[in-house]
Amino acid sequence: DVEPGTKENPIRYNIAELVPEHWNFVGAFCDKSFILTTNSVEEVSVESEETTTCTFYNEKNGILKIINQNDSFAKAGNETAEYAIFPTPIYETITTTGNQGIGVDHELKPGTYAIYQKTPLDWQLTSVECNGVPTGIVDGTITTSLDPGQTKTCVFKNKIKEGNLIINKHTIGGNDKFYFDINRIGQGGGTRQSESITTVNGLKDLPLTLAPGTYNISEIVTDGWVLTDFTCSNTTYDKAQNGVINVIIVDTKTTICDFYNTKKGGLKIFKETIGGNETFNYKIENYSQGQNVGLPKTQTATITTTAN
Repeated sequence: DVEPGTKENPIRYNIAELVPEHWNFVGAFCDKSFILTTNSVEEVSVESEETTTCTFYNEKNGILKIINQNDSFAKAGNETAEYAIFPTPIYETITTTGNQGIGVDHELKPGTYAIYQKTPLDWQLTSVECNGVPTGIVDGTITTSLDPGQTKTCVFKNKIKEGNLIINKHTIGGNDKFYFDINRIGQGGGTRQSESITTVNGLKDLPLTLAPGTYNISEIVTDGWVLTDFTCSNTTYDKAQNGVINVIIVDTKTTICDFYNTKKGGLKIFKETIGGNETFNYKIENYSQGQNVGLPKTQTATITTTAN
């Protein structure tokens, strides 16, 4: 009860709500004249023998949580992504342990929010679900609504980007084991791996899965063999002494590189002299049209006789 006034001279009151934690004042209405402010009604008139009713409206905060799900943990290990929630803004970094990483609870007012994921290099964002409902993605950003008192969990699913490389090994003159260095250069460079191929009936292929990027692929030529040619398809590349460089590996595409080797043959020169001994020099030139990159075009030999 409050002290009333008269119709001609009503008493006016200010009523302020002390908003509890986790709640928001969203409005109020009185059936008599009043002025609405941030969390109160002011100059509410109360008259004799009448009841003035004021209704206050509140909404409870909601909880927004982000989960970073890693669909390539078995192949690529843990992954770290950065997130931003707008318009607040709130920034968060989530690293997976195993196949997922769980962010903290963000208590927010009900409303519409945008969540942006900065996807790490070599990874791609494949889908987002908020409370199990698929959500559209535009440039790594989703938009979702948060209702009063609601807990909403948005799961960002990521996987490693993958390109395919097939090295085909061709041999003439037998079979052997051959070794390759595959070195990533440029952005994301510094990774290097070694592979080997053992031919069967003069042929063997080696399928590999690589992160998209630029690679140098070189053969460590096995003793007794000559690397005669090499070429790649479904990509751009340049040739170097023992392999290909600047090979572009693209996500979801297959690049094929063929390396050709020929087993070395032997050339033996016998020298016979009549009337004495001497030292003789020979120049051996290769006039074939093949690209025998493992041997010099011209070689020399020296023979000194010791008996007639």
